[in-house]
Amino acid sequence: MALGETFADVEGALKEFLRTDVDVLASPAEARTYLALPDSPTFPCVTLIRIAGGEDASEAPVDVALVQIDVWGRVKRLSEANEVRTAVRKALSKVRQRTPVAGKAVLWGATVRDDRRFPVPQAQDSDGAIGERPRYILTVQVTATPAASGS
Repeated sequence: MALGETFADVEGALKEFLRTDVDVLASPAEARTYLALPDSPTFPCVTLIRIAGGEDASEAPVDVALVQIDVWGRVKRLSEANEVRTAVRKALSKVRQRTPVAGKAVLWGATVRDDRRFPVPQAQDSDGAIGERPRYILTVQVTATPAASGS
């Protein structure tokens, strides 16, 4: 990319995309998708962070990012967390060809590269429940270009 060009906001675009996707909204996580866990989160929820990636080798302004998406569940509610995980995967499967997210990026594809369960032992929920907190970690390759000017 040439000096001075804008870059795709992959994290922001993916966060907004998941917050507004019908399958994720219909899941127990609803619109609770964040870039980091809030100080006092309501579970279940979803967080995401860019962990790697960079520019495509071509002259096009293409960003190929590796993003970690965590699905956090309520203590001892594995099936509920899995329901959110399934909704997130369905949403990601809709990112095809050209999915614009105003002011953030144009998403061209999202491919799940890894999907694992990584529970948090001895967690506690705000209702006092103590035990294993379900957590799924998805590693997703996201291809994006900068948002169109004026979007």
